[in-house]
Amino acid sequence: MADMSESSTEGDLTAQGEETAPSQRGSFAPAILTFLIADVRGYTRFTQERGDEEAGRLAAAFADLARETVLSCGGELIELRGDEALCVFGSARQAVRTAVELQMRFRRETDDGPGFPLPIGVGLDAGEAVRIEGGYRGGALNTAARLCSLAGPGQILATDTVVSLARRLEGIRFVERRPVRLKGLEKPVRVIEVVPEAGLPPLPVVTTRKRPRVTPNRLAGAVVAGIALVAAVVAVVLARTSGNDFLSRVDANAIGVIDAEAAGIASQVPL
Repeated sequence: MADMSESSTEGDLTAQGEETAPSQRGSFAPAILTFLIADVRGYTRFTQERGDEEAGRLAAAFADLARETVLSCGGELIELRGDEALCVFGSARQAVRTAVELQMRFRRETDDGPGFPLPIGVGLDAGEAVRIEGGYRGGALNTAARLCSLAGPGQILATDTVVSLARRLEGIRFVERRPVRLKGLEKPVRVIEVVPEAGLPPLPVVTTRKRPRVTPNRLAGAVVAGIALVAAVVAVVLARTSGNDFLSRVDANAIGVIDAEAAGIASQVPL
């Protein structure tokens, strides 16, 4: 793995998209933007095990923390989708710093208790994009989403485009990973992991509520116990009714229902 942080130089490159007037809609001005997508890992399982109410509170906490962090770092929160946040920055440097700050804040303990109960993964890419109603359109947005899906819990993955724009950042290392093939792209993509030199707090310990699971051995034992119980009941009934010939009164094409107390046939069910 190659550490790319030492080979770069100081610098900053930003490009801010311009708002278009309503009369100019349809001829958007492209701009180089950096997209950041953060996603909660284990959210679906958390929902299944804890229920919708706790999952709703978790999603609300994620939204509040993501919004506060992105806005304080100079970014724009475009969309929240439950366990996912889509953000855009006019500066690759701001986006990288925000990704690190997100990981820090989601793990940091607070006065109200431990940090966020689930880890997050982050993907970053930069490229030309245009603003449309309700968001942006551009290939970098899709690539950032793909990298977010690849990122492990607590990991930040970026393209070499982001790293080239951000250049050297104090306290942050860029560690090259092997190229990956992403859906919809012909060529492999160079993937860079963003690693804070000071390290990050430990990942949260995910606690789950285990549901009782019926194993094959336990199921077989229950079946055997049920059969034994039925056999015992039949034995008691036969013992109490030995010497009686009431069974002979059951029609050949019927099933007799035995009344143990009366030692006789309660009813017959035709076959």
